[in-house]
Amino acid sequence: MLAYVLTKSVELLERGRRYQEATEVLQELLAQDVYLPQYRGKWYERLALDLDQHLKRPGDSLKSIWTALDDPRVHPPKKMLLCQRVEKVCSSKKHEKALGSELVRFSKRPDWTTPATYVNVKVTIQGQQVDKDSSTGMKSLFVYSDASGGGTVGVGSVEEYSLEWFRANEGFTDGLHSEGTSVGTLYTLLFWSAIYDVRVEDAFRTPFQRCPLDHGSDCFYDNRRTAVDKRLDEIEAYSDDELRDYLKERWESACELESLVNWKCFASWEQVAGLALCFERKQLRAICERLVKNFRHTRSGFPDLTLWNAEEGRVKVKREYQYEINNVRIYNAFVCRLLKLRVLAIDCQRSRSSG
Repeated sequence: MLAYVLTKSVELLERGRRYQEATEVLQELLAQDVYLPQYRGKWYERLALDLDQHLKRPGDSLKSIWTALDDPRVHPPKKMLLCQRVEKVCSSKKHEKALGSELVRFSKRPDWTTPATYVNVKVTIQGQQVDKDSSTGMKSLFVYSDASGGGTVGVGSVEEYSLEWFRANEGFTDGLHSEGTSVGTLYTLLFWSAIYDVRVEDAFRTPFQRCPLDHGSDCFYDNRRTAVDKRLDEIEAYSDDELRDYLKERWESACELESLVNWKCFASWEQVAGLALCFERKQLRAICERLVKNFRHTRSGFPDLTLWNAEEGRVKVKREYQYEINNVRIYNAFVCRLLKLRVLAIDCQRSRSSG
């Protein structure tokens, strides 16, 4: 509780322009490693900002960022944000000569990551956009034909238009605009026994909880290490029939129970199984492993469209990028997830629909 109160006090000190005191509180919080470890990235972010912009101590700001990048409790999206801060500090005209070499030193780190480190694999889709009226805030709507080729015309959002376009032009039979809900549902079904059946003291206090109280915390995996590691090995070893049979049994036995599963995301267990079977087992294991070990910081950033063809075993995930730049934190989470997906050789793409 005290650590949380001190965290909130930093905001008050910054609003009062008492930046020296704010940095002292942040340094005190970072000096301990027991309380609120999930806040360490935020603390480093505020410390680097205050030292650079308000106290005019860019060298100390860079030192704090170097320490943050070495801290394993700082999560990838925060580290990317701090790397962007390094670029901003070292590239400014005021500090370019004195600190230019620091940018080179930072960029040689193996964990150096900025949005510029990944190549934009993107496609622009042309479509007929519905004219907007004079009202502000109206979403863009597009006219599309039915992917079956029947000529049926509909009007939908940019995501719905993209789904129909990829179905019609790239042969995908199924698609969802679900962001992380589809993989979150698949992960929960596959790890149902580890999440709900492993007995952990005080994890469930009422029968109305959607998940154990420690889910999303750093101790969730530690409390179930044996069960989780065993389940990961089982998933990687599944044959197609075993994976299909498991998902069918789990779906039918748990359907509509209050849980982390979004039962409206998929139409049936067959659709869930169709998506799961399009992933290689090592890909499926890696996706689930990130979620089960660090759900809070890995659930966001998954591309918003998922398309697959169960018969051909193809899957593609893609992100509509008209709106992602507006929120740097969401954008960084997406880039970090994209980099992980590419390491796993999963087909991922950015697309933009224009009228």
